[in-house]
Amino acid sequence: MDIRYQVFVSSTYEDLIKERLEVMQALLELDCIPCGMEYFPAANEDTWTFIKNLIDVCDYYVVIIGGKYGSEDTEGKSYTRKEYEYALSKGIPTIGFIRRDLSSLPSEKKEKEPGKIQKLDEFIALVKSKLCKDWSDASELGGYVSRSLTQLFKNTPRTGWIRADRASNEDTLNEINILRKEKEKLEALLQDYEGKTKYEIKNLASLNEEYNVTGTYYGQYGIKKPWSKKLSWGTIFEIIAPFMLEKQMNEDGVHKIFTETLINRSGLLDEQVLQTIKIQLVALVLIKVEYLPTIAKGGIALFWSLTPKGEALMFEKRTIKAKTPIVKG
Repeated sequence: MDIRYQVFVSSTYEDLIKERLEVMQALLELDCIPCGMEYFPAANEDTWTFIKNLIDVCDYYVVIIGGKYGSEDTEGKSYTRKEYEYALSKGIPTIGFIRRDLSSLPSEKKEKEPGKIQKLDEFIALVKSKLCKDWSDASELGGYVSRSLTQLFKNTPRTGWIRADRASNEDTLNEINILRKEKEKLEALLQDYEGKTKYEIKNLASLNEEYNVTGTYYGQYGIKKPWSKKLSWGTIFEIIAPFMLEKQMNEDGVHKIFTETLINRSGLLDEQVLQTIKIQLVALVLIKVEYLPTIAKGGIALFWSLTPKGEALMFEKRTIKAKTPIVKG
């Protein structure tokens, strides 16, 4: 695959303009993507944050050192050194190129202040403790960079960049196919799990078997009266399932739906009947119950909701089927 590496080039600028051009040319000849201060666009973020973000997306880091220490931050450290140390901290492969015989440079290309000379010497010592090479003129530097990076690419390969239209090679397609098969296996396991209760219950009543649903309501003069209806478990589920299609339902809602549907008035289910219905439908893996926050601040309540199996059964039972089978053709 045709991979192009992005290389960050760090140095002081005005004293190394020609040298930077040689390095940029060498990188382009290696089919690399150069990245440096020449290419910095205007940005809203502060300079150092912007530089760090650029270094983060680079594969390699090159630092060129001449006779200047460079502009400093508020703590007195040059940005070139900060960039170098940041690249090291991020584990980005770095290589330094240090100018030989700094004393031979013209005065405008070397430091005069003792403090900056000392800082430059300390920076050079740091770079020399890592991978580095020295150079004496711009044309020589370009060749050194080219050969050194070629070796670094070989010894320390990185992710690099590829064209989007070339990303789907055979290896990638094979990986996608493997992941697709794994996804299908997981979906099958999930579907199997959702169709089972976590408790092994023998002789669980089927949806066709009946259960006596009982409750109370208040009749004339506020007299409490009982009521009862014998219903199949399938019918019990069909009564409440649509009300859980889009949202969970609390147990007050369960009371209301059953009584308004079965006796056409407000009332209550007997508490033990409510609990039996809940447990039976959970055991059939048609609903799940969980405590959730209520609208009242700080309150919680027990809510019922459909499982995937329950939702599928609801659509099967409550949808209107065509009287004559539809023939495609």
